This record gives sequence, C-alpha cells and structure tokens, in this order.
Amino acid sequence: MASRVIYFMANGVDPGELEVDHEDQNSLNNNVGNLRLGGRSLQTHNRGTQSNNTSGAVGVTWDKSGKWQAQLKHKGERFYLGVHTCKIDAARVVNDKIIELKLDKLGKPLNVLGALECECCECQPNKRKRLFATSLAASLL
Repeated sequence: MASRVIYFMANGVDPGELEVDHEDQNSLNNNVGNLRLGGRSLQTHNRGTQSNNTSGAVGVTWDKSGKWQAQLKHKGERFYLGVHTCKIDAARVVNDKIIELKLDKLGKPLNVLGALECECCECQPNKRKRLFATSLAASLL
C-alpha cells in the first residue's frame, strides 16, 4: 500500500486499477525509481524463482519421464519447450523463449546458467566414465 501512495506522490498519477510493481522485486524498496505501473501480467513476470521450485531454474521442472521439462506461460498461453536430459539445457531453452517474447524487458528474470548444478552425463564427464565402466564390468560377468 505504501508503494501506491509513494508512486502517487512522486508522479501525481493515481494507480487506480493498475498495480505498482517493484522492479528489483524487493517490496521494501519504495524508492521512486524502483516503482512502475503495470497489470497482473507485469507482476507475474517480475517475480523470482518460487519457494517450491526444486530445479533452481524458472520454467524447469522434473518430469515423470526422468528428464527436465521446460515450459513457459504468458498471457494464458503455455509454451511447451520439450524435455531435456540436462537441466542447464532446459533452462537455456526457457531463457531463449523469454528473450524471444521480450519478457526480459518486462522484468522476467533469466536463469543464471552458471549457477545451476546438473548431474547429467554431459555436465559430469566423470559420471559418464563411471557409468561406462560399470556397464562394461557388468557385461563381462
């Protein structure tokens, strides 16, 4: 509520039905430069990773197929971006779609690929060697 009052005092415009969004996602930062008007769509895009997110990446979930599913929702339309063995690849595909739809300009955060950890064989070359050695040893028995 304070952000609405501050926005009105600084800009002389009543937010009315619109929502006042905090660009930096910090609801306690009511500096005028951090406040902007927008609808529910802007608020939805300008939120970080949800607390129940287990992948650590926006738009990436574990699929029952045993792979990482990439998807994005915008204006009620769901964009299915495939399933991927590598979590980082799935996050990269989501980032590409966010940029294609220009959602990053609305504040939709991009996944920080370097901060993600993945246990797939492509990301863990030693894991691939261990799996190969294990399967080779099993075939020799």
